[in-house]
Amino acid sequence: MRPYCEPAAKNMKIWFISDTHNEHLGLKVPDVDLVIHCGDEATHGNAWMNEPESRRFFDWYSNLDTPTKVFVPGNHSTAIEQGLIRAEDYPAVHFLVHDQMEWNGLKIFGSPYTPRFHDWAYMKKRGKLDLVWQSIPDDIDILITHGPPKGVLDLTHDIESHAIVQVGCAAVHQLRMLRSCRQTQKQRVCR
Repeated sequence: MRPYCEPAAKNMKIWFISDTHNEHLGLKVPDVDLVIHCGDEATHGNAWMNEPESRRFFDWYSNLDTPTKVFVPGNHSTAIEQGLIRAEDYPAVHFLVHDQMEWNGLKIFGSPYTPRFHDWAYMKKRGKLDLVWQSIPDDIDILITHGPPKGVLDLTHDIESHAIVQVGCAAVHQLRMLRSCRQTQKQRVCR
């Protein structure tokens, strides 16, 4: 993580959105430099039925009057995971599927992976996610994940049992805490 005493740029306006689930047309789009959508543009679990929903979203998203558009898939991005929609189909959008890009001097990394929860897209068993998170470079400035860290806004209803369950990833929480510690150490050096 970049120390706060070395800002990449000043007065950047970034709009983070997620889980629009076909409701994107109802959004009021602010005047920003960068928009980041953190997944779940569509709703349907079947990739073939998900594809037209996702294409309607990407047609809208591609035409936003925002200079830079980033998209990280989510568990409802089944058409993307199955290859029915590819990044090449929408060149105005930067797709980050466990990948990084640089924007205005900031290193941005996006990963769609979440702990397994029923049978959706980009899911891995919790034990295998540790290796996924360990592959994220240390020098990123913005980490985008579809799923939250464990214990951070991660409660939902299980569709089968109707019980309230925690779906966040402990490994993301640990990664966040480790990076926060590293950030604090770097800040001390900068002062």
